[in-house]
Amino acid sequence: MTSKTKKWLGGSAIGVAVLVIWKVIKGADRGDSPPRIPPEGGEASQDVPRQTSAIRAPFNPPAIAASADPFRTPILFGHDSVRVHRNYHNILLRLGNLLRESRSSVLLTGYASRSGSDDYNSRLSMRRAQAIVEFIQGLNIGVRPTQFVVRAAGESNPKATPAQSRRVEITPR
Repeated sequence: MTSKTKKWLGGSAIGVAVLVIWKVIKGADRGDSPPRIPPEGGEASQDVPRQTSAIRAPFNPPAIAASADPFRTPILFGHDSVRVHRNYHNILLRLGNLLRESRSSVLLTGYASRSGSDDYNSRLSMRRAQAIVEFIQGLNIGVRPTQFVVRAAGESNPKATPAQSRRVEITPR
């Protein structure tokens, strides 16, 4: 393409588009590749889930019956989330009342799906178990922090689906 042609094409929107396409084609001939965009959080960040390209549906766990046993009902979490869904508020209130009355303790074991690094999932599963403690403590019903033992299990013991793997299990002690 001559400089006179470039000058004439550069004066219109179509001309600019043609020039851009021309540069892309010529760049491809030279073996140039488009600039690499670092992942969110920076290139040095290893704290990102493995599968970041999939579009995630909003987390909507099943409704929990008011009579559900808190020791047999895992608390499920959304992808990469530590937010306690409102469907679990009543069962956690029930657990808090049981703890207040009995003064016993519980083991909260957090789990994660396999969509992150082992280190990331270990921290995420711990934060999920901590979120349960913070929720019950936030109810201000007289449950002591010493009544909770928190454990992170990360990706261990996966369930049938990733949604079922993102959970906190409650065990009486």
